[in-house]
Amino acid sequence: MLIRRMGFWWIVAGSAGWLCGCQSVRPPGRAADACAQPLALSAAARNNAAALAAFGQAQLDEINKDPAAALAHYQQAARLEPDHEALQLKVALALLQQQRNQESLATLEALVRRHPRSEQALAWLALVYQSTGRGAEAAWTYQRLIRLAPQQASGYLKLAALYSRQGRDADALFWLQRGLARAAAQPELCKALADLYARRALAARLPDEAQRHRRRALELMEQACRAAPNDTALRSGWGALYIADGQFEKAYDVYKIIEDRFPGQLALRTKLAQSMAASGRHEPAIACFEKLVGQRPQDERLWFYLGELHDAAGHAAQAQNCFQHAADAATHAAPVSRLALW
Repeated sequence: MLIRRMGFWWIVAGSAGWLCGCQSVRPPGRAADACAQPLALSAAARNNAAALAAFGQAQLDEINKDPAAALAHYQQAARLEPDHEALQLKVALALLQQQRNQESLATLEALVRRHPRSEQALAWLALVYQSTGRGAEAAWTYQRLIRLAPQQASGYLKLAALYSRQGRDADALFWLQRGLARAAAQPELCKALADLYARRALAARLPDEAQRHRRRALELMEQACRAAPNDTALRSGWGALYIADGQFEKAYDVYKIIEDRFPGQLALRTKLAQSMAASGRHEPAIACFEKLVGQRPQDERLWFYLGELHDAAGHAAQAQNCFQHAADAATHAAPVSRLALW
């Protein structure tokens, strides 16, 4: 019990900011008698103190792994502090965790009414609408969030993702393009648009249409990589799009930048090289790399990639020969290690 009480007062002390602005009311009398008089708090201060006590008890309930009691005390504090945004969100999320979806929605809707310009409250309200199957309300709330913060990418991304899950790719495309126009070349927006165009390329019935969508996806991925030059995942996606478009040499140039950031890593090089054959188009890729090694016979990285392509195509002797060339020209251990594993 003593430890519990000490823990409680430690939480209360750590949460003292709740009492900022509280004023004491001293009874009239001589200044010398002030310390002898009992301290009286204003109504606002008593309200804050009660909210603080409930909040502290809720934190203790969480430490003691009693979520039901914690929620009850958070709700008590929230009723006393209806304008405390973080506390209202805490209650809404706790209700959501207990599958009390309608109560959670009511809490968030009330919070948004009190704080109509709160980006965090709107984002959570849209997410709860979405998770409870109320897609139209979620879309409207995301649009409201976009109007409030048109320079932020998150609203466009979440709205586009919602529309994509509903099979409404045209609407997703519209909002992502609008986001790109208003929020500049943010890499997340470029990547989302590139993914959408790549899906359109896969679904296209005509080769020219598929290529047009892939080229647009490539342009967007290039923008994303310029905006985030150290993002390895983005560069990997850019290379994969070049491979899908049959531009193996450009994919190789993109992958070189990734490898140069992590030199000598056999697993990384093997993964990148093997992705050249992931589409199953071994022969065009092999022809491209055979041309390149003819032009640059001392480039051990080219030999390594060609070896992986021959290996994927089932050309064992050619693959071993390529790995031997890579090991002979190598300046680090990766090609030698790959040959040893052969």
